[in-house]
Amino acid sequence: MSTLWNVEVLELEGATVKLRIVCAHPDAGRFKADKVFALRVLHEPSTEFDDDFQTVGVGPLGDAVDDDRLLSESWAEEHAPEYIASVKVEPDDLPTEVPVDTVATYEIETTDPKWLEHLDPGQQWRSAAFS
Repeated sequence: MSTLWNVEVLELEGATVKLRIVCAHPDAGRFKADKVFALRVLHEPSTEFDDDFQTVGVGPLGDAVDDDRLLSESWAEEHAPEYIASVKVEPDDLPTEVPVDTVATYEIETTDPKWLEHLDPGQQWRSAAFS
């Protein structure tokens, strides 16, 4: 998949994380403010490949959420609220067509601090998250 977003952890406190998300590709579209998008963004760095190229979790979120299920729209819509309590995006008045390099700050509150155990302030990753 192509990189749609560049993500950086700005702050991490309890069950809340603040992220800087930069649009990296014109096909990314608008910044999404829904729980499915937030879960997919947070899940990406929660897994890695082992020596046999099998996906393994590097924290509770990676262990709890299977990659294949997360890609299923119906599963993601039904289960995202189990992990994501709220999503706030600033600025909240971005235009419909977001140009590349546009930046938004996300404040994501999870339902449990353990869903953020795989994150550290300053951590960065490329994202293909969508919703």
